[in-house]
Amino acid sequence: MKNHCNHRTRAGLCSDPDHEEPVVRGGSDRSGHFYRCGNAVAVYFLYPSAAGPVHPPAYEVSVEEAHRVLSHLTGTPWLMASLLYGAGLRLLECCTLRVKDLDFDYYQITVRDGKGHKDRLTILPASLIEPLQRHLIRVKKLHETDLSHGFGRVNLPDALARKYPRATTDWGWQYVFPSATRSPDRETGIVCRFHTSGSALQKAVKQAIKAAGITKQARL
Repeated sequence: MKNHCNHRTRAGLCSDPDHEEPVVRGGSDRSGHFYRCGNAVAVYFLYPSAAGPVHPPAYEVSVEEAHRVLSHLTGTPWLMASLLYGAGLRLLECCTLRVKDLDFDYYQITVRDGKGHKDRLTILPASLIEPLQRHLIRVKKLHETDLSHGFGRVNLPDALARKYPRATTDWGWQYVFPSATRSPDRETGIVCRFHTSGSALQKAVKQAIKAAGITKQARL
């Protein structure tokens, strides 16, 4: 028995009533949801208000348009946007990915403390493995440079830093997309390298949408 696509009920855009449940789902509670189904990507956004989230009309972006947007991105913004689209990650989930959450052997990503404060597994597209590995080589060099200057620490969730103080400098705990600068932890005062901000990616995608000639009101 097919698990019919809920793309139709959530966004009203699925052109095929016999489609099964989309294999990729993602988005952000504050910035948007993405559903890939067949040859279309549904995008709709939740805007916070005093009365709670409001669902404006949905906008459909075809797979061809999505690839056009990605073609106007390069470097880290391209890699992050590709993970949002291909792995169904929410914006903050992508920014806070840690090295140990990537499993290249099993083609999967562990999303920590996601929606509902639960961990989950999602697909790691094979086409992104090599770009991610090249990216991690550069990130590791940055981490090694930090260590050589007496830094290299990263903030850890909950009380792990007190329980495993040496883990703050472990490679596996470092962010996949680290910030370009180091800054002190507000609670401990220890200088760390936090994850990158999502605002840079949002700006890059907005410019890519414009460069791709897409006039639909779509943003991350």
